[in-house]
Amino acid sequence: MAANPPAPPSRSINCLAALSKCTRLLHLDLSLISESLSLSSLFHTLAPLTSLLTLHFPRSSTNDSRTNPLSHSWPPCLHTLHISGGLRDASLLYFCTVPRTLTSLTLSNSPHLSTAFVSPLLKAIGPHLTRLRIADTMPQLRATALDTILPHLPALHHLSAPADLISGAFFLCAGGLSPAHPLSVLELGSPRQGSRHEEAAAERVRAEQIFRAVDAGGLANLRRVR
Repeated sequence: MAANPPAPPSRSINCLAALSKCTRLLHLDLSLISESLSLSSLFHTLAPLTSLLTLHFPRSSTNDSRTNPLSHSWPPCLHTLHISGGLRDASLLYFCTVPRTLTSLTLSNSPHLSTAFVSPLLKAIGPHLTRLRIADTMPQLRATALDTILPHLPALHHLSAPADLISGAFFLCAGGLSPAHPLSVLELGSPRQGSRHEEAAAERVRAEQIFRAVDAGGLANLRRVR
């Protein structure tokens, strides 16, 4: 009788104990972990990883109401963070304490996170961000949610987001900034599926709105829009 083939390695939370011993780890991608993982367990694992630079959150994370989110600490040198999975708005306080070293943030595949999470988060950690990407897999974000966020991101160089999160009001606000904002790359992707962007023609970004913001000086550093 032929022997059964070995089972594939399990991508589960059983690896957390081993991970906590990898104190020199620089990059950690937990996006393939399918089991539910509480944020308190995750931060307990991250605590010894003081050299960590890049972190991708697991696809399914849950809040732990029995712990104080402000009592947990992030890796002190973290500069790139990818937030995804089953997080909810109530987890906001966990993220408002990220270190000032964080310069790149990606939000994707988070069906429960709304504007009530994203706007306060960006205002809290925005002063140090140079790169922000919001994917089209964020259905709870309000249309035009990013229109007034640029003043809270004074170091941002690269912004990528679905087109329905930005309207002409974004450029009206940006055009009045002084000194000129450092934003140099703006990538507007397809509107999110099911958004009302296609129905709201008045909210679509027009070329002349971009030109006016550049000409006014607020977006004088803008070099690429696509």
